[in-house]
Order: sequence, then C-alpha cells, then structure tokens
Amino acid sequence: MRRGARVFLEAIKFERTIFALPFAHVGMLPAAGEWPRLDRVFWITIAMAAARALAMSMNWLADREYDARNPRTADRPLPQGLLRRETLR
Repeated sequence: MRRGARVFLEAIKFERTIFALPFAHVGMLPAAGEWPRLDRVFWITIAMAAARALAMSMNWLADREYDARNPRTADRPLPQGLLRRETLR
C-alpha cells in the first residue's frame, strides 16, 4: 500500500469505521422494514465509510491550525506535513 494511503487511513482512524459498520447495519434493518438486498447492503456500507472519511477529513482541515499549536495534536499528519490539504480534497 502506498505510504500516503496508509497515512490517510491511519489519520481517519479507518479501524473505527470498521468497528462502526455493525451499528450502521443494525440501523439499516428497521429503516428498510425487511431484509435488504445485498446490493443495498453494499451501497449502505460504502456510503457510511465514505461519509465518515469525509467528516474526519473536513474536521482535520478546519482544525489544522489549532492542531499545529496544540502539543497534544501537533503530531497529527496535517501539522507534521505527512498529508497535504490537497490530498484531503
């Protein structure tokens, strides 16, 4: 895996996205009212993972200046220069 992709997946905490998938799938059942088809399960999974990645990216872009000044968050990928703003767009 390319280094940039690995840094990005670590930055958005992709493992937490995987952890949240069962909760999204459980929420899908009452919304569907029946067992959904596999293609819908697939697209709901993609949509949930993409929405979470976008939200984390936008949050980091908005807070990048504050993160650079805060000792607790200064080691994150954007303040360190491991990721660029253009990567997250």
